This record gives sequence, C-alpha cells and structure tokens, in this order.
Amino acid sequence: MNLGLLYAIAANLIWGLVFLGPIWVPGATPVQITGGRYTFYGVFALLCLVWVWRRTPLSQAVIRNFRAWRSAAALALLGNFVYFLCVSAAVQSIGMVLPTMIVGMIPVTVPVIACIVSRRWPNGWFWMALVLMAGGILLANWRPLDGTPNARGLLLAVMALLCWSAYALLNQRAMRRYAPAQSLLWASLQGAAGLPFGLMLFALAGGTAQPHLAELLPVWLVLGVFCSGIANVLWNLGSARLPSTVLGPMIAFETLSGLFCAWLYDGKPWPMTAWFGAMLLVTGVVLAVRGEKKPAAPAEAMSGMRAQPVG
Repeated sequence: MNLGLLYAIAANLIWGLVFLGPIWVPGATPVQITGGRYTFYGVFALLCLVWVWRRTPLSQAVIRNFRAWRSAAALALLGNFVYFLCVSAAVQSIGMVLPTMIVGMIPVTVPVIACIVSRRWPNGWFWMALVLMAGGILLANWRPLDGTPNARGLLLAVMALLCWSAYALLNQRAMRRYAPAQSLLWASLQGAAGLPFGLMLFALAGGTAQPHLAELLPVWLVLGVFCSGIANVLWNLGSARLPSTVLGPMIAFETLSGLFCAWLYDGKPWPMTAWFGAMLLVTGVVLAVRGEKKPAAPAEAMSGMRAQPVG
C-alpha cells in the first residue's frame, strides 16, 4: 500500500497545476484550453502505445480489445473532457475560489460514494477523517471571492465534482478488468481514445488560426503531457494498489497543490486559515489510511466477509 500512496500523492501534486490553466491565458476559452490539452495528451498517448506494443506482448491483446477501447473512450469523455470543460468554465464564470472549494471536495465524495455502492461502512476513524478533510478544504480555500457567484458557475463546479468522483471509481474498476498491472497502457489507451474529441474541440476553437496560440502552446504542453499523460499513469499505478476508500482521500493533495500554485502565482503568502486547513487535510488523509488498516465494523466482521473496494 505504501508504494500506492506515493504514486497517488505524486499524481495529485502534478494535477494541482490544472487550476492555473484557465488563468495562465485569461483570454482563452475553455474549449481552446481543453481541445489543445487533450490533443497534446492524445499524441503523447499514441507514442506510448507504440512503445508499449513493441515492448510488452501482453498489451497487444488489450489494444485489440474493442470493449477496452469503448470503456477508455467513455472514461476519457467523462473524466477528461466534461470534467475539465466544467472546471474551466466555472473558473472563468465565478473565479478560482469557489470552484477550487467545490471540486476540492472530491477526496470526500469519492470514498463516500464507494461506501454507498459497496455497502461497506468503515469504522469511526474513517468518518472522522472525512469530517477533518471537509473542514480542511473549506478553511484552506477561505479567502475573498475573486468573482461574482452565479447559478451557472456553481452548477458547473458541482458537475465537475460529480464527474470526477464517478470517474475515479469507474476508472479503477475498468483498469482492473481490462488492463490489470498495466498502468501506462491504460492511461495511454484513454489518451488515444480521447484524441478525436480533442481534435474536434481544437478545430472548433479555430485550429492553428485560433487567437492566443503562442501563449497557449506551453500551457497545452504542461497540461497535456504532464497533468494528463504522466500524472494519469501515476494515478493508475496508485489505483492498482489502493482500495477506493483510501484512493479517494489522496485527491486532497491535488487541492493542496492547487492552493500552493494559486498563492505562488498571486505572489501572496498563505493566510493562517489556509495553513490550518492544510493541516486538517493532511491529518484527515492520515486518519483515512489508518482507518482502512483497522478492523472492519462489527456487522461486517460477523458476516465473515472481507469488504471489497468499489473500483
């Protein structure tokens, strides 16, 4: 489990850069940012698939599997395009503060949904961890609004929260079904399956004639190759080693990374509320991992059944 924790934490530290994408180029639209990002990711993924095909014969059966491609395309659409379009549009609609706070609740919603779906009810340590994480997220993001709240922006942020919560669990399940122990292959399959969507959005945004192209190229490179390609491989490595109830809380590190990047970008020091919120978040994650290692709830123990992760 320890190695899985490191992979998941590393992925989320990289994902924190995603929140800066929409504000790096203020004049760019969500369609421009999303189309370019996933076009870069798709090309990178295709190169990885060629490499995997030549190096690991076992991967060839997965690459030939139509159902694996269909699942990868659906997950790419849900966890990449719909999610990032919602985040980008929400940030541009109501500023960075509220979307970061709402989407930051993913570490809480993922394990809660996992418990509901699997009908598994962890011990008190776990629920205490979720309360601490929720409080930490609110405190860490507690700062003056940088935009005017409106129903559209709030709805987009909630949609992003639900999209990625579902994606985290469905992706774990699909990878274990189609490409167990092949994290690079599964991340590359999703990137390649999403390339047509990326190209379509890239074309809708104006292709190579779109405005702000020179400013967008380095943003697409960072978001596409690092935040999608490399970070997704690390996340899949963590998903293969961790149960859903531990995997979900790891996303708290994306929130911390996003906050750190935002404050670094603004050039302002963290207020005390942010420091206290960060400490609560980390404490909550530690308790969540500890709660997973403790004995199951009495009802589950009496049944003599070992709880299975949702993924």
